[in-house]
Amino acid sequence: MDSLSGMKYGKENKNMFNIRRCTFETNSSSTHSICITKQNDSLDIPDKLIVNVKNYEFGWEYDEYSTTDEKLAYLVLGIIAGWNDCFLEQSVKLNKLVKTIGKWIKTVHIEGLDIVCYNNESYFDGYDGYVDHASELEELVDALLNDENMLKRYLFSKDSFISTGNDNSDFGSEINVDYEYDEFYKGN
Repeated sequence: MDSLSGMKYGKENKNMFNIRRCTFETNSSSTHSICITKQNDSLDIPDKLIVNVKNYEFGWEYDEYSTTDEKLAYLVLGIIAGWNDCFLEQSVKLNKLVKTIGKWIKTVHIEGLDIVCYNNESYFDGYDGYVDHASELEELVDALLNDENMLKRYLFSKDSFISTGNDNSDFGSEINVDYEYDEFYKGN
């Protein structure tokens, strides 16, 4: 241990920490809560849905996202980043998502995803949008892709939303509503 900074280091030490001004420094992380109403009323299904995922970043900021575009971008970026090394699985999940939405909307267009092939390996490239630690969204993605009614309520209800934040303060991404809902939490 370096006696001046209080920092442990070395290849063998996997539990590295810093002490600053007599306070432990931890790895702060983003926290996201996803609220999906259980009610089917108040669904607002558009005729056309066009989303450019390059326009969205879901990270540490304290914010709430409730539009169909924002919720779809979150889901698409979660699929792309959550299955980083498996282009086939990403493609299957995206195809299933778009086909399911296509049952309710005549035109579904997702922009901002480039498919690249390099050394005989295909992957998505060129998207600037992201969901921080998207690999933790597997439960949400699987639930939405396997329950069409839940997916419809997630995307098209004004009462379904994504609350983002981080664990640096007591103010969090908590859900405070007066109706029944399903909650998914992404923390890291």
